[in-house]
Amino acid sequence: MVIKYLANNEINREKWDECIKTSSNPLVYASSWYLDKVCPKWQALVEGDYRSVFPITWNKKFGLHYLFQPFFTQQLGLFSSTESKLVLIDFLEYLPKRFRYIEISLNEQNDIQPDKFLVSWKTTHHLNLVPAYDQLREQYSENTRNSLAGVESEKLSILHDDRYSELIQLFRENIGKQIKKVQARHFLQLQSIMEESIQKGLGEVISAYTEEGDYCAGAFFIKSFNRYIYLFSATNAVSRKNGAMFAILDKFIHDHSGRDAFLDFEGSDLKGLAHFFRGFGAQAIKYPAIIKNNLPPIIRKMKPGG
Repeated sequence: MVIKYLANNEINREKWDECIKTSSNPLVYASSWYLDKVCPKWQALVEGDYRSVFPITWNKKFGLHYLFQPFFTQQLGLFSSTESKLVLIDFLEYLPKRFRYIEISLNEQNDIQPDKFLVSWKTTHHLNLVPAYDQLREQYSENTRNSLAGVESEKLSILHDDRYSELIQLFRENIGKQIKKVQARHFLQLQSIMEESIQKGLGEVISAYTEEGDYCAGAFFIKSFNRYIYLFSATNAVSRKNGAMFAILDKFIHDHSGRDAFLDFEGSDLKGLAHFFRGFGAQAIKYPAIIKNNLPPIIRKMKPGG
């Protein structure tokens, strides 16, 4: 079966989205509307009549074309129907040579050997939501249960609302000041994702308020087929002391328990965050990331894989 390289305006979005929906590992990140937000000029590799698809998130700098992993997009890679006989390497070898640098994350169903690419394995955490809440609560670590007991004395209000703009602003006013690589345009992309996902019935915000009614923490979750993704969160100094994020995640788990789905915590390789997620009973899941560096020698060593 022939692989075709399609420019953005050549992609049949209806067929693309159907392929993502029916693949073995459907992800909202790869839906056409989501890709339009995070990389408006994305292109694609497509097998036949959309049996398999591979999104190409690209850009150009100093005359050099490269592939990158967009913000707010944990995993992409190859998505295939059961009819496909092709494998990941067939698509990777079909990437145009003009892409001199590749640094992208694939998905949990993609398997690759460190042959022509530098391969690393990243970590996310999944929590099965099928059991009843009481059963899920029993899986919490002692530290998590103790933290939730402490939260009760704080008399926080944990509510579903649509304060996504305030959530982004809370992040920018706190930890966002320390993360220089996240620029204003990225927050505009995030706000657009939140707006459309809520309109589609896929997004939800859970917010925490102090006893005095002050907004102190929030989290945004997006429905991604059979999973919910913990896409974005923010806290301030007050909530880091009162344990609001423990309460927000517990609220989400409570409200979505007993469903044929799972919660994807969207990370993390950071030990502290991984420990926090495992405290809710989540299990570590690996997915591959690849780098290929064919940049000109004068700048090759400035990037990984050089």
